[in-house]
Amino acid sequence: MRNALSKTAVVVIIAVVIIAVIAAIGVALTSRAPPVTTTVTITQTQVRTEVVTASPTTTPPPKPKIKVAMILPGTIQDTGWNTMAYLGLAEIGRKYGVETSYSERIGVADADRVAREYIGSGFKFVIFHGGEYLDIAKKLAPEYPDVSFSVVTSDVVPDVPPNLWQLVTKYYKAYYVIGYLAGLVTKTKVVGFVGAQDFPVYRGALNAFYLGAKDANPDVKVLYAFTGSWDDPVVNKEAAEAMIAQGADFITVCVDLGFYGVDEAAKKAPKHVWVVSMDMDKYSVDPDHVITSVIINTGTGYDYMVSKILEGQKGGHYVLDLGKGISIAPIRVDIPSDIKDKVTSLVNDIIAGKVKVKEITDKIIVPKG
Repeated sequence: MRNALSKTAVVVIIAVVIIAVIAAIGVALTSRAPPVTTTVTITQTQVRTEVVTASPTTTPPPKPKIKVAMILPGTIQDTGWNTMAYLGLAEIGRKYGVETSYSERIGVADADRVAREYIGSGFKFVIFHGGEYLDIAKKLAPEYPDVSFSVVTSDVVPDVPPNLWQLVTKYYKAYYVIGYLAGLVTKTKVVGFVGAQDFPVYRGALNAFYLGAKDANPDVKVLYAFTGSWDDPVVNKEAAEAMIAQGADFITVCVDLGFYGVDEAAKKAPKHVWVVSMDMDKYSVDPDHVITSVIINTGTGYDYMVSKILEGQKGGHYVLDLGKGISIAPIRVDIPSDIKDKVTSLVNDIIAGKVKVKEITDKIIVPKG
């Protein structure tokens, strides 16, 4: 049994990231009046409700036209998928002056009940922050035609109710860039990809990572593993250790808290290993090993949906893509400047449509072994 990652170390690292994010938000909002926060509990579900109101010295915002609820599969402290969604929801509350509420760690079995509780409390936009809730959203939407719903998909799903929004996630272009970077900086010509679940969107990310690495360095070997866990540092650390044992000196991830296990493996590796985080910029966590991050700002899509709902549009879709809610964090580590320039040019060319990236989601094209 491999040594387990210290839970205390993980908690401390997560706390540093959350504090840094909150501090950044506070700086951005210093020119605004401080919000007043109200806490509300709905039955047995852990729920927090935030209402933005004006101070006596400012003009009161217009009365909220809608109430927005978000149902999350994990904790808002995961420094990843759920944290980014929560931050986006909070910004929607501030920007539009609407009441917002969220529920954490809601499994598929409880999501229907939680959504109905929100609707019964007057919420007119219910966000299901995950693809696992698709069937529930499709079932509830016809029952509540005056309520808008949102769910995450990897492609636009046809024939859905008119009051259902889809947040269509396209990670593959960003991961092609990460693969290209891996091919340029690897010294061992072995790179790795650690993911949680073998879903089409992550399969597409893996395949694009492979294609990018091969385009930068035809001799590179790509290792990969789907660990089955987003948040378990130990199992993700073990996957990274296995890759490092085979020579990998660059590992990218598609996990949340599991990233800290991968990073710990990199720290303890006999030779230097670069790591890439997902969802949030985690350079500050480990400046010696985090070469960059794939930033996924889901709030961009939810902001768009709220703006359209306020205009009277009940459903539709928003494609989250490179240059449109998805970005590559600045490369702050000491690598040759020409490599940084190549990565920047590649990102710009992909966004401009000058470089086309294949999206392959029906199978894994990476040779196993």
